[in-house]
Amino acid sequence: SVDMPEDGSLSFRRPQELVSRSGAERRAGFQRREGAAVTALRRMDQQPVSRPKITPVPLRESTLRRDRLVERLREGSARRLTLVVAEAGFGKTTLLADFSKRALVRCLWYKLDSSDRDWVSFLTYLVAAGREVEPKFAARTHQLLTDLTTSNPGRDAALDTFVSELPELASERTVLILDDFNVV
Repeated sequence: SVDMPEDGSLSFRRPQELVSRSGAERRAGFQRREGAAVTALRRMDQQPVSRPKITPVPLRESTLRRDRLVERLREGSARRLTLVVAEAGFGKTTLLADFSKRALVRCLWYKLDSSDRDWVSFLTYLVAAGREVEPKFAARTHQLLTDLTTSNPGRDAALDTFVSELPELASERTVLILDDFNVV
């Protein structure tokens, strides 16, 4: 199934569409879908954004709770960087999803794949992940990415703009989870 712009989440609405919405209406946009893999595709203007890439994987009730590891991640969230390293199949993604569900900090999720080696795609998804918690996050960066075909600002200018807009997320402690970082 493909989601239509009419029922899109906050990440993909233009800032002027967000002004009239109440807090309850905004929070309703964050409801996660459970069950089968989500195949929805959203559009951020001209840049396609796949919703599952910026949403933690759903957890089953029967998922093994690893309280000690979640606590270690919670402690690590006070640092600038925490790496979770283990062999394939050891449950790193499940652990991170559990942490993001139970954490005392706000978590942004970004599941990487080989297409994210491209800086435009990478930056587009970082903006989309930030907009899941702050709907107007990185408006200038978003505009630069949207105007890329006409103005071609260049990678360094776009990155500088994005870095200058990161403090917009500082109103609350925030953790960025880059799942499957090894593929980039």
